[in-house]
Formats: sequence, structure tokens, C-alpha cells
Amino acid sequence: MGPKFPTWLQTQTSLRNLDISKSGIVDIAPTWFWKWASHIEWIYLSDNQISGDLSGVWLNNTIIYLNSNCFTGLLPAVSPNVTVLNMANNSFSGPISHFLCQKLKGRSKLEALDLSNNDLSGELPLCWKSWQSLTHVNLGNNNFSGKIPDSISSLFSLKALHLQNNGLSGSIPSSLRECTSLGLLDLSGNKLLGNVPNWIGELSALKVLCLRSNKFIAEIPSQICQLSSLIVLDVSDNELSGIIPRCLNNFSLMAAIETPDDLFTDLDNSNYELEGLVLMTVGRELEYKGILKYVRMVDLSSNNFSGSIPTELSQLFGLRFLNVSKNHLMGRIPEKIGRMTSLLSLDLSTNHLSGEIPQSLADLTFLNRLNLSCNQFRGRIPLSTQLQSFDAFSYIGNAQLCGVPLTKNCTEDDESQGMDTIDENEEGSEMRWFYISMGLGFIVGFWGVCGALLLKKSWRHAYFQFLYDIRDWVYVAVAIRLNWFHDNLRRLLMGPKFPTWLQTQTSLRNLDISKSGIVDIAPTWFWKWASHIEWIYLSDNQISGDLSGVWLNNTIIYLNSNCFTGLLPAVSPNVTVLNMANNSFSGPISHFLCQKLKGRSKLEALDLSNNDLSGELPLCWKSWQSLTHVNLGNNNFSGKIPDSISSLFSLKALHLQNNGLSGSIPSSLRGCTSLGLLDLSGNKLLGNVPNWIGELSALKVLCLRSNKFIAEIPSQICQLSSLIVLDVSDNELSGIIPRCLNNFSLMAAIETPDDLFTDLDHSNYELEGLVLTTVGRELEYKGILKYVRMVDLSSNNFSGSIPTELSQLFGLRFLNVSKNHLMGRIPKKIGRMTSLLSLDLSTNHLSGEIPQSLADLTFLNRLNLSCNQFWGRIPLSTQLQSFDAFSYIGNAQLCGVPLTKNCTEDDESQGMDTIDENEEGSEMRWFYISMGLGFIVGFWGVCGALLFKKSWRHAYFQFLYDIRDWVYVAVAIRLNWFRDNLRRLLGLADRKMNWHIGLENKNGKWLGPFAGPEVQRIDQTAKGREKAELLGAADGTRYGWLAARRGEQRGQKREKEDPFEGAGGGSAERKGVRKAEQSSRSQTHGFSDLFLGRSPLRCEPRRFF
Repeated sequence: MGPKFPTWLQTQTSLRNLDISKSGIVDIAPTWFWKWASHIEWIYLSDNQISGDLSGVWLNNTIIYLNSNCFTGLLPAVSPNVTVLNMANNSFSGPISHFLCQKLKGRSKLEALDLSNNDLSGELPLCWKSWQSLTHVNLGNNNFSGKIPDSISSLFSLKALHLQNNGLSGSIPSSLRECTSLGLLDLSGNKLLGNVPNWIGELSALKVLCLRSNKFIAEIPSQICQLSSLIVLDVSDNELSGIIPRCLNNFSLMAAIETPDDLFTDLDNSNYELEGLVLMTVGRELEYKGILKYVRMVDLSSNNFSGSIPTELSQLFGLRFLNVSKNHLMGRIPEKIGRMTSLLSLDLSTNHLSGEIPQSLADLTFLNRLNLSCNQFRGRIPLSTQLQSFDAFSYIGNAQLCGVPLTKNCTEDDESQGMDTIDENEEGSEMRWFYISMGLGFIVGFWGVCGALLLKKSWRHAYFQFLYDIRDWVYVAVAIRLNWFHDNLRRLLMGPKFPTWLQTQTSLRNLDISKSGIVDIAPTWFWKWASHIEWIYLSDNQISGDLSGVWLNNTIIYLNSNCFTGLLPAVSPNVTVLNMANNSFSGPISHFLCQKLKGRSKLEALDLSNNDLSGELPLCWKSWQSLTHVNLGNNNFSGKIPDSISSLFSLKALHLQNNGLSGSIPSSLRGCTSLGLLDLSGNKLLGNVPNWIGELSALKVLCLRSNKFIAEIPSQICQLSSLIVLDVSDNELSGIIPRCLNNFSLMAAIETPDDLFTDLDHSNYELEGLVLTTVGRELEYKGILKYVRMVDLSSNNFSGSIPTELSQLFGLRFLNVSKNHLMGRIPKKIGRMTSLLSLDLSTNHLSGEIPQSLADLTFLNRLNLSCNQFWGRIPLSTQLQSFDAFSYIGNAQLCGVPLTKNCTEDDESQGMDTIDENEEGSEMRWFYISMGLGFIVGFWGVCGALLFKKSWRHAYFQFLYDIRDWVYVAVAIRLNWFRDNLRRLLGLADRKMNWHIGLENKNGKWLGPFAGPEVQRIDQTAKGREKAELLGAADGTRYGWLAARRGEQRGQKREKEDPFEGAGGGSAERKGVRKAEQSSRSQTHGFSDLFLGRSPLRCEPRRFF
């Protein structure tokens, strides 16, 4: 069908339904199409690359599928006749209010509305009453904000509501309780507050409830247990507390192992497939679409639940995914957990669970993911094929746990205790086979090797020589690595127990037991003992413990990448570096920052990233004016960035990414003139990018990604001449791209100064890595950050053209201006940006030809020009043709490799004319030179040798004669085979024809129309005769050829002895050849004369020259 939009549709006047989905169309939908299609009932255009602005289009079809294309603009208007409208996975933008609040000429029949995965924004309007026929609504993965309107309850027939991954706030409206048919409710990934409502239990049809990643508080209401049809309950990543309800066993569909065939019958729509649901099931996000009805899941992770795991949970025999990790649960694992035989994934990590792991856990034979880490389990891991199949990471962080797969061995008492749990019959069977295998091993191992060495002296000598060689090699290898082994031996032998011998060390000044494999709770005596040590490194272990009441007095403290929990510890003024990243600290940060210090703080580097800290950032930063590096990223902080943070006059790096911070960037931050790195990405910051940002002359990295900044980028930003990373993607910025970006002098330089990050570095603290979206996915840049040169302006509302000044940034490595409203052409001089590794200009309104200079970007490994309005031929070059078609799709008038659309001859010549004349001349010059060299090597290297070397010449022409004869014989045999098979096929056709009219035998006797067995016998006889003839012809030909070859060889031999005798010395052989030829001709029944006009073989001895 594709890639052009089918214009022949205009001639079709009687079509009722149109389905051109997945047709490879890469074109703009013409304006005539929408008017022409208004009389069609069903229209399917999905899964193409069709583009166009649908702002002024009116849709009048009954069922409309426009999903997974490149449509842009405002949402189109629809008539009341539309029943299904699917426009998901496009680039529609703007508010949804003009669509929902349009005046309809009649009552709407719309049942399914899918607008997910677009760039829609604004608040959800109130005018839902005009759409009371809706049963399925999917507005997920957009940029909606504000509250969920009460008027949504007017959708009395609503069965599925998807509002996930937006910016919705407020609480769940109580009016939603009136949607009694609701079977699926997905509100995950928003900013919803308050309690999970008690009336949720009134939605008796509810099967899927997803409230993940919001800010719900308090307890889960017990009324939720009234939802007997629930199969998915996901309330993870909230601030819920209290105990886990003990009535969850009322979820009858989770208790049943079988899945009813009609489970989703009330959720289905005959003309709309239920949208897939993204769930965190096996430690990562997976989409469940057609198999959603088979999922049984309870996810309560990343909350503040306390108490024990209810034993009633073990009655959910059909549950497949259970996750209660990252809570404050205590007690033991329920003994009857082994009854949950359908479990595929079980995560109980990062709690305070204790006791032994129950033996019944081994009965979960379908379990493929288990995580019990960072708890207080003790004793032996039960022996079973299942539990030992998981790696040690499933059990780390449990100091008193032992046994495989952990490296810690159990005591003899533990061994005997563990062995007693094994069935006696099974133990006896295993021991019997143990002795048998040991005997066989002795026979094979001893007599198979040593016996052979005793009986064979040469083998014995070779064996011991091999041992000597191995000994020498090992000796050299050990000697070379001795220094490395000496440095790491202490660490290798440290874990998994916490080293108690430290108590006896009284003169230590520094302690480094990082990466020592310690899996234990830090003892209470340690912190008091360690208070006199200057440097302490415990990082990259699995050390756990609550540090709420601990006081740290060391100069440099590294506790990062462990399992520490509780509130943040107090510190003395002597601490200069404190790194507690990648732990499970929780609660507010105010008690830490606002503590009363006995003296002026010397703290320079503070890293609390990747914890569960929450609350607002306090105002008391004035007590920490020595801070130069602050990293509070990847926590749950909320509220505004306080003005008092400007009191950190020496601040060089500030990481606040991936929190819930709101408000604007405080103007007081302009006082931090030494600031070199500012990462505020992944928050909810509003307002303009401040003009004073240009005053931060030391700024090298500015990340404002994924916020809600508006208006233009201030021109003052161009004053940041030292900037190497500018990331303002995924905001609501508008206006033109500043033309002064070429003032970024470090991006314009190709070389990287060695001292680039000298003012950012800290002698005792390594600068934290920065996560950037550089090549289409997020990557962390840590040690190589200073080599990054990046400008990312994607996913905004920029207009105008791409400034030509950008092409002066010769050192830029990553440029992304996709998903904007840019127009015009690609700058002609873009080929001067020779350092570019990634270039993304997709989803804009760029036009014109792709400049030839783009082929000069030889380091480019990612290119995306899709969904624009480029035309003409893709320039010919090794570089541009190496990308796949997805780099160019969505440009209707673009042609040439790698696209499937071929260019016309005019396009070909036009494309070739664009090549630089000097380059063409250079290519032609080398062409003639190489042609001359090829002639010399090819002609004189072969023919010259034949002229000067007689023996080579004879061998060469003899080889040609052999090839000719071989080809001749092969063709004769193949043609004979073809003739016989053709005759057999014609005879078979005659026999099949005669089957209906009668059949005669060889003597002409009539056999009648039903002589089946006799006919088969005659047919088999004919086949046998034909096969014999074919084999005879082949054999006669083969033997004749062999006789000819023998004659030639004898003639050759006699020619060497007597040149005159050689010419006639093969007379006897020629007689043999003639006989063979006669035999062959007689057996092939004149076949050669018929097809070739001569005898099939003429192999005579020849005199060589």
C-alpha cells in the first residue's frame, strides 16, 4: 500500500468500511480525504506514519481508529454518530476542553474514547454530561493537571477509566462512587492526596485498582475487602500506614486458581480492545494487554505499613505477584505461605521481618523471583531445588541467615537441623545414589587416568611435563598479580559477618572496609568505638541497622550503598564529607539540618540521594555555609526550594532532581556565584527560566528537564560561556531558540581542557553521576561527564527555525530539538558539527531537502529526522544510508535508500549534482588509476606468465579443456533427465485423461473404466523401464568420458617421450571412445541428435602447443 497515501480512494464511491492499517503509509493525509471519508462507516488508519494537522477536521464515522500515527494539532471535532474513537499514540496537543465541550447536533453515541500517549494538557473540563454513553475512557500518559472533576460521575455506564501518568492533584472525587459499573480504575503516577476513600468498597464490579505513585496517606480502609472481584490491587509508592487489612482473603478471584472464561466480559467492548495495563510485577514494568485477566497481584510496597504479614494472605491460592517490600513490617513469614502455589514473584525485602524462613516456601515451585533481602531472618535457608536456585542477592542483608546460596556456612547444629526437615525416604535415596556415583567416580577418575599412565611410559612423561608447565605458568601469574592480591586480600576475607575484632584495635586512624561483602547489622558498640577514627569507609556492603540515635564524629564518612534505615543520624561539626546515598533512610530532613551544633560546621559534601526522605526542605541552611556539594536527588521532598539555600556561598554542585518540589527557582540562588552544576530535573517547578541565570558565570551543567517552565528561554543564558550541558527538555517553553547559543565557548571547542572540572572537584568526594537522555535513552555519566557536550530542547513549544549559529558549536556531541513546532530548513553548515554523536530533529515542521553536508558527520551513531516535511532525495553517503528507515519516516516527499520509496530519474540526477565537484573529480581520478593497475595485474600477472612459462601454459589450457568436457557431460545428462521426465509427465497426463474414458493395454485390449489395480501395475512397469533407460544413458556417457580421459593421458605421456608418436599413439583409445559413444547414443535413443544435432561426446586426444 505505502508509502504514499492511496489517491485512488477518491474514485471509490461505494465503500462502506476502510481498513488500511499497518500499510506502511508515510505521508500527509490529504485534505480531500476527510470529506470523502465522512460517508464511510468504519475507518481504520492505525499503525502507519500518517501525519497532518487535524485541528479543523470533522469526523462523522461510526468507528474511527487513527492511533499510532504522527497526527498533530488540536483534537478534531466529532459527530454524535461516532461510537469508538481511538487517537492514541499521536502528537495531539492543547487542551481537551474544546473537544469535550463542543456542541453536538444530537445525543452522543460515543462508547470508547482513547486519547492516551499524546501531548494534551490543561485541566479536565466539567462538561462530561454530554457523553453519558461512554464506557471506556483512556486519557493516560498526557500532561493533564488540576483535579478530577465531580462531573465525571455522570458517566453512569463507565467501565474502564485510565488517567495514569498525568499531573492530576486533589483527592479522588466522592461522586465517582456512582459509577457502579466501573471495573478498571487506573490513577497511578499522579499527585493525588488524601485517604483512599471508604466508599471504594461500593464499586462491586471493580477488578483492577491502580493507585501507584501518588501521595495517599493513612490506612487502607477495611471496606476495600468488599471488592470480591478484584484481581489487581496496586497501592505502591504512597505514604500509606497502619496495618495490612486481615480481610484481603475476601478477594475471591485471587483465592481461586482457575480463571473464569467470562471474567472480562462486562469490561469488553465489541469494537474496542481494552488498553494494556503497565504493572510492576517481576521487579520491572511490564505491559499486560491480552493476558490481563490472568494476572493476580497485590502490591503494597514503598509505604509505611507496620505490624505483621497477615496469615490470611496465604489463603489467596491464585495470587501470582505479592510485593510488600520497603515497609516497616515485623514478625515472621506465615508458615502456610507454601499454600500459595501460584506465586511467580514474592518480594518481602527491606522490612523488619525475623525468624526462620519457613520450609513450606520450598513448595512454591512456580516461583521465579524471590527477594527476602535487608530483613532480620536467621537460621538456615531451607534445602530445596527451588530456594537454592536463586542467587545470594535474594537473601543478603540478613546477618544471621546461613546456607546456600549465601557464602556463610551454617554450624553443625544448623546442618543437622536443616537435614532433619528432609523426608527420610528422599534422604535414603540420595545417600544410596551418592555411594554409587562415588564408586563410579573412583573407577573412571583413578583407573581411567592413573591406570593409563602406569601402562604407557610416553604418556606418563607427557603428563608430568604438562604438570611442570602448569606449575611454571601459575607461578608467573601469581607473581604478577601479587600486589593486587595483597591490596584486596583483606577485603576478600572480611565478610559476611561484621568484624568484631575491631573492638580490640585502639590505635586505628582510618578504617576502610568498603566492598568487603559484609551482610550483617552494624553492632551498637561500633559507632561509639568509631567516633575516634578520622576516616571511615563502609560503602558498598549490605550493612543494616537503624541509625536514628547515632552520633557521627568522623572527618570523612562513607556509608553509601548499604541497607541503613530510620531517621538520619546526628553529626558533629568536625565532619567534612558525609555520603549516605543509596540506603533506606526515611522521614524529614529538618531534624538533621536544624540540629544544634557545638561549633561551626566544617561539612563540605553532603550526599543523601536515593533514599526515602520526605517533607519540605527546611530554612536552616545558614548553619552549613561550608557546604560545596549537596545531593538530595531521588527522594520524596515536596514544597518550595527555600530562599535560605542562597546562604551556601561556596556551593558548587546542587542536585535536587526527581523529587516533588514546586514553585519557582528562588532568585536568591543568584548569590551562589560559584555554582557549577545545577540539576532540578524531574520536579514540578513553575514559572520562567530566570533572567539572572546568566549571572552564574561558573555554571557548566544546567538540567531543568521534566518540569513546567513556561515562556521563552532568556537570552541571558548565552552568557554562560562555560556551559557544556543544557537540558530544558519536557517543559512548556515557547518562543524561538536563542541565536546566541554559539556563545557557549566550551561547546564550540573540540578539545576538552584537562582542568575543566577542577573547580567542581572535591579532594575527598567524587562528583555524583548525572543521568542524561543522550542517545534516546537515559544513561548515567560520572567519570566522563566533563567530556559531554549536550543541548536538549525537546518536548517543548519552540517555534521559528533552527538557528544557523548552532552549527558553530563544533564540539557539540548531542543535539535534540524534537517534538517542537520548528519550521524552515536544516542549516546548510550542519556538517561542520563533526563531533555530533546524536542528532534528533523529529516531530517538527521542518522542510526542504536534507543538506549534503549532513553526510560529513562521520561520528553520528543516532539520527532521527522522522515526522517532518522534508522532500527530495536522501543524500548518498555511507553514513546516512547506514541508518534504518525509522530515521526518515513521516516525510511524505522524501525518497531514496533506506526508504522503500524510489526516486525518479530527475531526483537521481539532482541528487548526484549535489555532490561536491572536487570530490567527484577525485573519485574519477582514482577510478582511472585503479583501472590501470587492475589491467597490469590481471593481464600481465596471468597472461604474461603463460607466455614465458611453457609448462604453466600447458597446464592452463589442459585445465580449460577439462572444464569444457565436464560442463558438456553435465549438460548432456541433465537434458536427458529433463526429456525423460517431460515424457513421463505427458504420459501421466494421458493416463489420467484415459481414466475417465477407458484404457487400453499394450496389445490394444480394452481394460474398462474401473481397472484400477491393473492400471497401477502398468504404470509401475513403465516407470521402472524409464528409470533403467535413464541410468543406462548416464552410465554410458560416464564410461565413454572416462575412456576418453585415459586416452588423452596416455597420449600426453607418449608425446613427452616422442612428440611425433603422441599425435597418433592413442588410436586404441580412440576406438574405445567410439565404442563408448556408440553405446551412449544407442542408450539415449537419439536424444543428442534431437536436441544438439550431434553426438553427445567428442573426446579426442589433442596435441598441446
